[in-house]
Amino acid sequence: MKSEARGLILKDILARRYLLAQFTSRDFTSRYRGTYLGLVWSVLMPLVMVAMYTFVFGSIFKSRWGGGGDSSLFFAAALFAGLIPFNLFCDVLISSASLLNSNSNLVKKVVFPLEILPLSRTLASFGHALVGLLVLAVLAGSQGTVGATWLYLPLIYVPFFMLCLGVSFLVSALAVFFRDINHLLGAVVSLCLFLSPIFYSMDAVPDSIRPIMTFNPLAIIAEQCRRIAIFGGAPQVGAVTILWGWALLIIAGGLWCFRKLKNSFADVM
Repeated sequence: MKSEARGLILKDILARRYLLAQFTSRDFTSRYRGTYLGLVWSVLMPLVMVAMYTFVFGSIFKSRWGGGGDSSLFFAAALFAGLIPFNLFCDVLISSASLLNSNSNLVKKVVFPLEILPLSRTLASFGHALVGLLVLAVLAGSQGTVGATWLYLPLIYVPFFMLCLGVSFLVSALAVFFRDINHLLGAVVSLCLFLSPIFYSMDAVPDSIRPIMTFNPLAIIAEQCRRIAIFGGAPQVGAVTILWGWALLIIAGGLWCFRKLKNSFADVM
């Protein structure tokens, strides 16, 4: 990344860390504000999704994970390990499309640091993902697969955070000028769901296209999360290297696009 971009993240954003904390807290709590169960939904909804997918793919289609156990609970844990990063990515992707338009009053303020909005949105989404990881720890613990390998998780989630932040910068900036992007993202989410090993393992992918899928960042994060959290292995160096490459490329490109277009945001709105 250029020194200008590093200066933005390390100086401008950190200098406004209290403002960032306020917006992150707002984004994190606003999702379930006014509901009876509140943040309990952060735990309940993932469990309902896992139960449904486990029933359909584990009980009806008899899907199994290569090298894993045959129990439904093991299948649920392996499935959930892939769903957590996928849901996180989709949450950032979809919410970023309306991020600037829904905060037009802030966009029109010259002194407000607009970079705070994508960053706080991404941090809030990671907060909900952290709740999911705690649920995953309970599921994996019931199978005896929680161990020291969990300490490797930051190696894959740090670059994944950078990747998601870059996506938020890019999508939020483009959505100001291209309102049709909201409709396009629905198709993108569906493609990502079935072109990534969320409901299946990479072992089930035909050999002819497996090398191509190894460059899919969602495939990398899902498979490496399962490898670390469920199968008790260390992350693969090659996969982590590719993930870091994607992270640096996307955050640099997203931030460049955001800064290039932000002076025109208020005019379009």
